[in-house]
Amino acid sequence: MLKIILLLLLFLVATLKYAPQLASDVPLLPQTRSFPLPPIPLIPQLPSPSASLQNISSWLLSSLPNIENLNDGIQQVLSTRNHPSNNFQMMTYEEEHEEQDQQQLTVLDDDDYQEVVDDRSTLKNDFCRSPQCVISASKMDYLIDWKVDPCENFYNFACGSFIRDSTLHDRRDSLNVFTMTDDKLKDQLRRLFTRKIVDDEIEPYKMVKRLFTSCMDVDDADKRGVEPFRKLIDAVGGWPMLDGDWDEKAWDLEDSIMKLREYVGQNNFRQIFQLRKFIQIPWLGIIKSQDKLTNELNEVINNDTSKTEIIFKAYKSYLIDTATIVGANPNKISRDIDDAVEFQRDLILLNSRYESSPLDNSFALFQNENYINYAVTQWLDIFQPLPLLAKIKGNEKKLNARAFFAAFEELMTKTSKRTLANYFVLRILVFSSRYMTSELKKRSLVYRMELLGVKQKEELWKQCVDIVSNSMQLAAESLFSQEYFNLESKQTAIDIAMRVKSEFDRKLNNEYSWMDIGERLKIFTKMNEIILKLRFPKELLSDSQVNFFYRTVSNKLEKYFESILKLTVFNTERRFLILQSGLSSDYSESAGVLNYADTSSFNKILFPAGILQKEVLSPESPLYLNFPTSGFLIGYIFAQNFEIFQQSHLPSNVSSQIDCLIRQYDSYKDLETGIKNNGRNTLQGNIADNGSLKAVYTAYKKWILENGREKSLPALKFSNEQFFWISFAQLFCSISRPEKIKNLNEINSNSFEQFRVIGALSNSRDFANDFKCKRDSLMNPSTKCNI
Repeated sequence: MLKIILLLLLFLVATLKYAPQLASDVPLLPQTRSFPLPPIPLIPQLPSPSASLQNISSWLLSSLPNIENLNDGIQQVLSTRNHPSNNFQMMTYEEEHEEQDQQQLTVLDDDDYQEVVDDRSTLKNDFCRSPQCVISASKMDYLIDWKVDPCENFYNFACGSFIRDSTLHDRRDSLNVFTMTDDKLKDQLRRLFTRKIVDDEIEPYKMVKRLFTSCMDVDDADKRGVEPFRKLIDAVGGWPMLDGDWDEKAWDLEDSIMKLREYVGQNNFRQIFQLRKFIQIPWLGIIKSQDKLTNELNEVINNDTSKTEIIFKAYKSYLIDTATIVGANPNKISRDIDDAVEFQRDLILLNSRYESSPLDNSFALFQNENYINYAVTQWLDIFQPLPLLAKIKGNEKKLNARAFFAAFEELMTKTSKRTLANYFVLRILVFSSRYMTSELKKRSLVYRMELLGVKQKEELWKQCVDIVSNSMQLAAESLFSQEYFNLESKQTAIDIAMRVKSEFDRKLNNEYSWMDIGERLKIFTKMNEIILKLRFPKELLSDSQVNFFYRTVSNKLEKYFESILKLTVFNTERRFLILQSGLSSDYSESAGVLNYADTSSFNKILFPAGILQKEVLSPESPLYLNFPTSGFLIGYIFAQNFEIFQQSHLPSNVSSQIDCLIRQYDSYKDLETGIKNNGRNTLQGNIADNGSLKAVYTAYKKWILENGREKSLPALKFSNEQFFWISFAQLFCSISRPEKIKNLNEINSNSFEQFRVIGALSNSRDFANDFKCKRDSLMNPSTKCNI
């Protein structure tokens, strides 16, 4: 019998681990709290040990009506294991409710208030017995390493078994909740993109399906070869490395940049960093000075010369090989490649030099101001992304960062036209390689393997899902939302978000009174916009809106490579039309496709339909599991808008706490790679982590005061508050290849996953109290950074 029960538990574990693969094959568990069916045997018909997961799944589902026996089985299995929970002084369910009999609960958020909780209706041993709760308990148990003291290293406690038992297949450089959710979403999108085109569906949906089909057509791409790329290069001014008769005198920098924007939607110098709309002015765009370079090359900021040279050597080799594939002579281009890469290196160094002051390294475009000087005026048209649709008028210009423009002009003056032309084309080649021949794609894989340790390329269909969903974002998201939209998940997320927002509102009114009223108003406005986006833009469910949005490109997409170029230009135009015309800001962000698998892109997520999946949020789960996952992620976005360290005048106590956070996160070191965490580079993310977690915990405790305590998960002897902290930590359970960790170290705006958990929790008095951690234990230091 014990073996049978262990097999049952193993399946529940496998369900977690292989959820993306099984999602489409296994029917959803019923949402129910009781099962009035007559008792049936726990194991109606045991499948053979070699049975497939699908067969085991069907067998389990036939057993689910007798859920109480299932719960008893799990309890029996867990009782046979050596769970040293009492050694950690964890509060059992009975102990927790004995304290509650006193009807007094302290809410620890540095607020001097106490609330009375009437919890007399809650019975001892009143566990949640729904299928989702049983699965959640099994998942939590599977991830935990019971040999680790939670007060010494909570990340290893919450995630230790996951880290020890998980493996990366050859196509992965990391594995975590976000990558697993991303896999599931990609599979859902693939199913949508491969459906047969029907006559009565709108044209954008047909375009999405055609684009995916052409992306998958490798034979056609190889047949066309590099000719589409060479035509593009001829149109933008030629390529010295390829054209023996290239005329340097006839080549004009400004004309070449204008053509690049027209044909490719890029200028290869600057990128849109963030679009914001504030109440005080009709529109405001902030464009960051950071060049959109390959992430690997940003390692040059690091002073590790040997690492930098290795990266640049691999990069140069990649450029030589790809240039050779499209027709350049490998014996004659080495010097040109060296000069172009050296210019790119100088550009990175220039950008990083002015990156240290956020108020100086960006320029803002305001109405009714004319503030242009020397080099700024000369480069205005070059930096303006869209000459056709988003002309910057003379009375709408204000450019800060004079020093940057002066240095930039100096760099451009000393660089030859030949080097600039080669740099432009090489950047286009890097961009275009993934849309051309198999040979170019294979060479890109080799380059990625050298830097990230990935051993096999990602499946073609996954690449094509990414390309299509990024190129035709609104249409793909509209398709997704109509098929997978979950109203109950959305409402749960909105309810949580509103409670978390109320905590940030309170902080702005009380704790941030020192901040300028205009700045606080901007933060209020931005948080309200996020709530509106979370409510889900109606445009995504309207065929007429989607049709109208793509009206200018609906009849222009034919061949794959050319379609990608046209859509790139279209999407760039779209961003600036939003900025200037005041269209719904819902258009400006992703609304259905998950793109936050890496923490480097974590701050871009918005919580629309695509992210409301059970890996992050489940309306069937207790809120002590949902608040610290979806609630934390929403709170993180709220906290990102505070930008405390960018304020010109900080109170001394705030300034000292910022220094405290920098020192704290600087002290962390990854034992596997020996890489130290960068507390200064990750400051904004660390502030957001700490602020969000604090607000979310307070919001949940207030929910308890209003609604009473929830039933606990079965089998595990934790209080609901302890479940809260474990759920938060397990959101970040992750394994990554050492190469990826090294590569992200200097460019990541967030700390490594383990330090995000340890850092935020060691600053929380609530966590220390809930787990009864002794003073000066590693997770409960005497000195805490509080911001």
